Parts: sequence; C-alpha cells; structure tokens
Amino acid sequence: MFEDPVFIVAANLSVAVLIRIMKPNLLSAALLAIVLIGSTGYLGTHHGSQVVSAVHRGRDAALTWTGHPPTWPPEKNRTYPDLELLDQDGNVTRLSDFKGKVILIEPIGIPCQACVAFSGGHEFGAFEGIEPQADLESIEFYAKQYGHVRLDDYRIVRVQLLLFNQDMQAPTQAEAKAWADHFRMRQAGKEIVLVGTASMATKASRDLIPGFQLIDKHFILRADSTGQTPADDLYTKLLPQIRKLIDED
Repeated sequence: MFEDPVFIVAANLSVAVLIRIMKPNLLSAALLAIVLIGSTGYLGTHHGSQVVSAVHRGRDAALTWTGHPPTWPPEKNRTYPDLELLDQDGNVTRLSDFKGKVILIEPIGIPCQACVAFSGGHEFGAFEGIEPQADLESIEFYAKQYGHVRLDDYRIVRVQLLLFNQDMQAPTQAEAKAWADHFRMRQAGKEIVLVGTASMATKASRDLIPGFQLIDKHFILRADSTGQTPADDLYTKLLPQIRKLIDED
C-alpha cells in the first residue's frame, strides 16, 4: 500500500492542506501549490510508464513482418520483407537493422533434420530428439569449402528464422532461446534467431525448409536455395556469391 502512487499523493496533499489550515499565509499557499503540481506530474509519470509498458507488451505479442506490401514468401531480386520479430534474447529485432551487411537467412523447422545438421548437429548433438541428417555438415563448413568465406566475418550476419516448433506450430521465444543455446548462436557474433509468429506458420513457410536465402547490402534477395526444388543451388550458386556480395560497395 505504501508504494501505491495514489496513497503517496494523498498523504502529501493531506499534510499540505493541514499546514495551510494551521498557518494561512503565502508560504503555506505556495507549499500547497507545489505539492499539487508535483503530485500531478508524479501520477502522470508513473501511470504513463505503465501505459508505455502495456503498449510494448501488446506490440510484442503482435509482431510480424512489416514489408510494404507484405509479400511472403520473399521474391528473388526484390526487397526482402522487413521482418520485425523477437530474437533469442527476447529483444525486438528488425531485419533492416542489418542493412549494409550481407545477410544469410535460414528458415528453420525444429523437426527438420537438415536444419539440425546445418546448425551444427554433428558437433553439438541432436536437438530435442531430432538427429542431424547424416550426410550433411554445418553451413560454416560448406561456406568455407564452396564460398571461401567464414561466416564470422564482420560483414556477414547469419539469421535463422525459426518458423515451426517441434509440433510444427509457431514457436515461442523460450523455444528459440533453447535452440540458440544448444547450437551456440550468439547475438554478439551476429548470429540471430528470430521467432516466427502464428501468421507466418503457413504452407508457404513450410515450403522454404530446408535451405538458405542471401540478402545483399541493399536488402535485396539475391540468391534462394530454399525448399525441395531451390531456384539456386546452395553449393554452386548461393555460397560462392557471398564473397562477391561482401566485396561489393
């Protein structure tokens, strides 16, 4: 009760009014005016912060892509949809914040064995009982072999877009964090796991898994190796293009 802002304001006003009654002079009148002004500001600040917090909570609950117009799935040689989603640490992350760097996007479904393998499953082990696909190495391995680049290059941002959880439903932030922790995906290393929303858990999204998309420094989708029949081969087209894109102005 004693921390309730209404109680605090009422107590201060009571003291000021009592002083005004006992000593009806200019000083007590000034004191009462100061308390009234200060109380109004205090209530406005306190409740205003509660309103701002509530707005942020509501915003986080409804996060989705904000491309104009919102196209999904992304189209090659077009501006990539400007996804605005929670990341593995619970922070709101906008994909266009990484504009100016080369972005490697990987749509993820937790039951996907290829996704587990590309994420480093042979090094870090199975995730929630999902074993890595036996004939696949990590994407870092293939980036070095076919692209002659290291994915920890400061000009590259690696983004995993977690679209489906174990039950093929929209994932939670906790599930994204568990995935990121297991595969050592770290924000500081420009390794981002974004949490897909329910509105993104569609057949079009399922058709993107497994695979990768490559976004250039101008936020244009330049290569697409997603799905069972990719437009661009991962090993001969997408990965070799990374080096060209990071060297472009």
